[in-house]
Amino acid sequence: MKEKESNDMENTIKHEMNMTEGGITWNIIKFVIPLASANVIQYLFNIVDMMIVGRFAGDYAMAAVGDTTYLSGFLLNAFMGLSVGVNVVAARYYAQKDADNLSKTVHTAVCLAVLCGLFLSILGVVFAKSLLVWMNTPVENHVRHMAIQYIQVYFLGAPVILLYYFSSAILRAVGDTKRPLFFIILAGILNVLFNLLFVYKLELGVIGVALGTILAQSVSCVCVIYCLVQERGPIHLDFKKLRMSCEKVKEIVRMGIPACIQQMIFSYANISMQTAVNSFGATVVAGNVAVAGLETMIYSMICAFQNAMITVAGQNTAVGKTFRVKRAMQICGLMAFIFGTVGGNLIVFFGKKILLLYTNSNAIIEVGLLRMKFILTFYGLSGASETIAGTIRGMGYSIVPTISAVFFVLLFRISWIHTVFAYVHTLPSLYLLMPCSFFAYMIGNYVIFTYLYKKDSIGHL
Repeated sequence: MKEKESNDMENTIKHEMNMTEGGITWNIIKFVIPLASANVIQYLFNIVDMMIVGRFAGDYAMAAVGDTTYLSGFLLNAFMGLSVGVNVVAARYYAQKDADNLSKTVHTAVCLAVLCGLFLSILGVVFAKSLLVWMNTPVENHVRHMAIQYIQVYFLGAPVILLYYFSSAILRAVGDTKRPLFFIILAGILNVLFNLLFVYKLELGVIGVALGTILAQSVSCVCVIYCLVQERGPIHLDFKKLRMSCEKVKEIVRMGIPACIQQMIFSYANISMQTAVNSFGATVVAGNVAVAGLETMIYSMICAFQNAMITVAGQNTAVGKTFRVKRAMQICGLMAFIFGTVGGNLIVFFGKKILLLYTNSNAIIEVGLLRMKFILTFYGLSGASETIAGTIRGMGYSIVPTISAVFFVLLFRISWIHTVFAYVHTLPSLYLLMPCSFFAYMIGNYVIFTYLYKKDSIGHL
């Protein structure tokens, strides 16, 4: 049996990458570049979509779609964090060359994704209106009405969205980040084409945007599933073997639930900030929407380093090579800081030209430029903090970054909104909370990592 499992591991795909051997820096670069490129390309297409909405459906339609970003993120993250659990569990079985348990993890993950997606669809459709009212989404110019339409249609596609992320997590766990890049490019091109058709040609407005996104995500989902089906090794997906292993569900949930909670904490903190933004009216909301998309693009780029460290730390911790974890974290953290800083400041430098692609409104552009200067300038701090958090999670301490996020993200930002912002009530006083929160979260995570690394190093002596 062991010999058969060993042979199965020998048949694994050529796209895989063993992070427990070879040069750390080069392995990280090979892992990160396709993943970061995929993330950036995906959000570049999303930004183009928002430009199409702003130009052909109007500034207030753009505000409506953008105002739902953090809410949809909150609901999706309630389940997408489980894909982190899939990544960690699969990475460990891959490093240990345990083909049988890796195969069970693959089939369990696919079933779990579909079930969670169906539940999320019902949740999003039923509670969309109540949640947007709670967020105080502006009613002027039909912004709230359009936001409700968009989010209800969007969440009909939740099953394919979650299935894509769970399946991609399996590929990342074995070091394959190249093929998802091609799928993202294909889906992004289709998304833009669908939106031009639905929004510009058929004039379906925000409903057309949601339909375009769902169709494009469905294509990328089918591509990833096809890859798993075609595999000959332990990550091969056999539809006849699709069933949920209670043992694997427990492992995925144990590693993934803290990530779910952490992502929901970030989303809820962002919702609190968006609610504060909404108090300034539809014009300010539109200005924030344009920049928020750019922030998300930079964040997605630095998240590639976080995902790299989840895989690196997961594989090396599984085989007792903790000394490689710290070095990899230092390299990844520095890269994420540089990428975040350079990327954020490039957007600030070309800010006005970028915003003119969204709208010709001077008032909206002024709001956008103000947000850029206060937040994007310091995005390197977010890159470093997220990389450290990914390292801790990959080491097996999945709950620890969540606790850190509660204090340095959720409580910090909400306290700021109800004290500093409530007293001053200006946009600069609201935007300033973000770089301060980035710095606090980075320092908190580094202190925690230092303690846990020493503890694990002593344990392996």
